[in-house]
Amino acid sequence: TNPVVVLVNGASFSEAERFAEIMKQVPTVQVVGETTGGGSAGGGDRFLLPNGQVFSFGTYDYRRYDGLPWESVGVEPDVVVPQTPAHVAAGRDRQLEVALRLLG
Repeated sequence: TNPVVVLVNGASFSEAERFAEIMKQVPTVQVVGETTGGGSAGGGDRFLLPNGQVFSFGTYDYRRYDGLPWESVGVEPDVVVPQTPAHVAAGRDRQLEVALRLLG
């Protein structure tokens, strides 16, 4: 029953995207930050190459609740808060600041 905030940004991939998308369906949750990285075509096949390296590619078709895929698109936050290099240089985490304000 208490408010919950999930922080995401462009470095959020795979399970972080799935978690954010699922949590967006909970009425007391707000996803805050920037659109996720859009790279969660998990599962898939792995192939051993002749040089010993492993090649893998995702084969799952993950979709948001609105039916759109999030592969190469990402999951949009409920509250968009850009984090700029200037904020980082100034030692500010605007996304965390907004999250704390929403929880306050």
